Amino acid sequence: MRCQLAERVEKALVKFGFSEVNASGDCHGEVKLTGTVANPNDRALACAVVCTTPGVRTFSVKITVAESEFVRAREGDHRGS
Repeated sequence: MRCQLAERVEKALVKFGFSEVNASGDCHGEVKLTGTVANPNDRALACAVVCTTPGVRTFSVKITVAESEFVRAREGDHRGS
C-alpha cells in the first residue's frame, strides 16, 4: 500500500505543474523525488513544494533538468540553426 504522504506530495507538485515529477516514500516522513523538470529553477521550486508539505521530515532528489535550447545555445551548440 502506498503511503498517503507520497500522494499528498504528488498532488502538491501537480498543482505547481510538475506532472513529470514522482514522489515515493514511507509513512515516517521520508520522501524521494524522481522525474524531469524544464530548468534549475523548477527543480528548486519542486524541492520547496516538498519541504513545505506537512508530514515531510526528510527528502532526497533525483530530478533531471531537461536540456533546453538556451543551454545548448549558451554552450555553443547551434543545432537546427
